[in-house]
Amino acid sequence: MFSDNPKNVLLRNFHFCLNERFIYQYNFFVNWELEIRLEQKLIPDTNKLYPICIDGHMASPPEYCKGALEFMKLADYYSVWRIEEIFYDLLKKYKNKKIDNSDFRAGLRNLNYWINRHKFDRRETNKILKKFATKDPEWKEYMEEVILL
Repeated sequence: MFSDNPKNVLLRNFHFCLNERFIYQYNFFVNWELEIRLEQKLIPDTNKLYPICIDGHMASPPEYCKGALEFMKLADYYSVWRIEEIFYDLLKKYKNKKIDNSDFRAGLRNLNYWINRHKFDRRETNKILKKFATKDPEWKEYMEEVILL
């Protein structure tokens, strides 16, 4: 029914109906599953670059969190009070030169994620998808950074 080559498996071959849902397993090693619902079938616009994201909910979990259970533990850990505590500790270490500028920035990026994890940035997602679609060399660099986290 379907090709053994994943590059030849296309969504259109599944013949989903409107509002039908399916599960997409993103990472087989940690069992990330995304529920996707087909809301509408559109004729492709030749003036747009695909794939394109039209909506989303919440930021994606960080790659390093190793699955849904670990993500929930981390979400519990990064309470508002804990974030404030970590921030002041990070700031103190930076002022006392116990960490360098890059470690300080990495710590701030991590805290920024946990503060804003309820937000979804469609524009940022589409910037990344555009790099993928155009085979931009930055795509490979981005993926290497994500994988190393």
